[in-house]
Amino acid sequence: MKWTKRWGYVMAQHPSRPGVYRLKSGGHYVRSLIRVPTTGERKPVERVLHDVSSTTQAQRILDELVADEKAALRGETRRKQPWTDFAVSLLEERIRRRHIESKATMELWADVIAMVDPVWGHLDAPKVTHVQINAWLNKTVAQWMETGRTTTRKTRSGKTFEVTRVWSPARVNGVLRIIATISNAVKKSYGLTKSAMDGVDLFREGRAHTIEEPNSLPPDGETTARYLTEAGKRYPQHYAMILLGFVTGLRGSSLRPLRRKGPNADVDWERGLLHVRRSHSRGQSIMDFTKSKRDVTLALPPEVMAVLRAHVARIEAEPGPMAKSDLLFPAPSGALLNRAILLRPFQILAKLAGLDIRFTPHGMRRTFRDQASAANVPKEVIKAIANWTTDDMLDRYGTTRHAEGRAAISRIAAAITPREGKSHE
Repeated sequence: MKWTKRWGYVMAQHPSRPGVYRLKSGGHYVRSLIRVPTTGERKPVERVLHDVSSTTQAQRILDELVADEKAALRGETRRKQPWTDFAVSLLEERIRRRHIESKATMELWADVIAMVDPVWGHLDAPKVTHVQINAWLNKTVAQWMETGRTTTRKTRSGKTFEVTRVWSPARVNGVLRIIATISNAVKKSYGLTKSAMDGVDLFREGRAHTIEEPNSLPPDGETTARYLTEAGKRYPQHYAMILLGFVTGLRGSSLRPLRRKGPNADVDWERGLLHVRRSHSRGQSIMDFTKSKRDVTLALPPEVMAVLRAHVARIEAEPGPMAKSDLLFPAPSGALLNRAILLRPFQILAKLAGLDIRFTPHGMRRTFRDQASAANVPKEVIKAIANWTTDDMLDRYGTTRHAEGRAAISRIAAAITPREGKSHE
């Protein structure tokens, strides 16, 4: 069978039946065009049927979809559509239209759809209300928040293992926001007056960081210097990436896809410029935009450029996948680094540096914010470097600045307290 890429999928070159195409990955893709009575335009009706192996069944589903859409255009009631089918179709549509490009986001959506499928996924999409969602939250999710949810994971070698994780309010809210997006699409598609999420409240998340656990190094400079010294000794292969994270506050998702060479290189070695314009979440897929959807060009000082040049010289010293890769921070295979590559090193480095707090790679971004403020860098410059678009994000990443606070209180106290020789009355 000959395969071709059409409508975003690899499928058979010729249909098995009119509008029914076999997918190379399994299942079928069905598509038909119907005429819109009011405009005369031809509207596509399409669906990806990954789990349908029978051509006859795929044809029946296409006929039902066409009949359903024609009925909707005439103002008649649609046929029943299970909530899960609607959600899967919405996800595929958002991926196809590039509203979702992050591999991590795709997996999260798929996980959410799969976890609620046994609960209300079989119900007709417009029949799902806040009653089903709240019942699920009060029973199943409440247990996950108390004792944890157990899932099965796979290693790179294919071995499976179980992981139990207690759900936080932030985790639950992330799931609810996806359900809300699907519910709003159901409301719009079926012309409902309410969304299923109406009447469902989000959880109060509380503090992401505390005074005791700020996930930021003290802005004294000495602690960070000690930390970087240990990083250079223990993990020289990651030192350049860690240094760049501390001095720029860049996210790990922006550091991993940086390219040192090639037609789309992100490092201008002659002028000392770094172009931040891509993002990476999982796997080997790179998104051609940053999280804020804004490109940033940073002018790096000579001392940082020297570290990057030494890093490149080290990986190009020996022929192999790393030397051939265009990436600035390639894995030994030459591919993109895993998003968790620095988690274990940061745990070890925190102990070596004598820290008694939990410090993660994301803490480099928070440390950058505090170090920049301690160095009296204007907030607009801080926002430009870290690619923050609002003052709220600037405040969110800042921790307590005792020196500035003490100086401010001292000035206020000097202005309002009685001077020597003056009456208190």
